[in-house]
Amino acid sequence: MPADTPGDTINELFEMSMDAEREAEAFYSSMAQSFSKHALSARFFASMRDDERAHIKSIASMRNALSPEALSRPSPPHALQLIRAFLNFSSSESLSRIINLEDAYRMTVKLEFSELNKLHHLLVDLFTPSDETRNNSVDMLKAHYEKVDAFRDATGDTASRRAVTPG
Repeated sequence: MPADTPGDTINELFEMSMDAEREAEAFYSSMAQSFSKHALSARFFASMRDDERAHIKSIASMRNALSPEALSRPSPPHALQLIRAFLNFSSSESLSRIINLEDAYRMTVKLEFSELNKLHHLLVDLFTPSDETRNNSVDMLKAHYEKVDAFRDATGDTASRRAVTPG
């Protein structure tokens, strides 16, 4: 039976998820530009942007594997809670609060360990067509998290990151 409230179908859940990933992509793209004079940071943020693009493709692939009937079914309530919790994220608003690399790093941590990636994991669990696809998706997300840790280690302590400013 189709859902009655806008945003409540599985298809709309996928659309909102891809929109959220696009917002994260925009954030990382802007960070790569803002920190272009700090090569390590520029590479990291460009890589994170590219990962977000891969997440969008992964989510689109999951959606495209479903039948129109499946897409018109109601979304799982817990999935809607996750995406709605994330919908308040704005890349432009977040960018306005970034003064230095520490701010950018903290925003990255907040973004990466937010409801958005919990939702991506849930979509993988619920909608991937095969174990191989599921494992590839989980590996992609795991590598994404590991990049954040590697960046933290490569950029030193909080004081070191605070010394790096955009521009």
